[in-house]
Amino acid sequence: MIILAQPEDIAAVETVGQNLRAKASDKRAEDTYNDAAAVLHEALEIQKHLAAQDQVLAGLVAAAKA
Repeated sequence: MIILAQPEDIAAVETVGQNLRAKASDKRAEDTYNDAAAVLHEALEIQKHLAAQDQVLAGLVAAAKA
């Protein structure tokens, strides 16, 4: 037995597929954003740490010169 789908049935299936792909795309975009935010946070923490190290080293150099 061969069942032929009606155009509106095919359109409904296509719409469901498009919605699933859109949700997956949104999830990937959100994950990428969260990853970038985490990398930015880590970079800012590293900058703070390096600035503190610079101050200590500058103090040591000044003391060595004195």
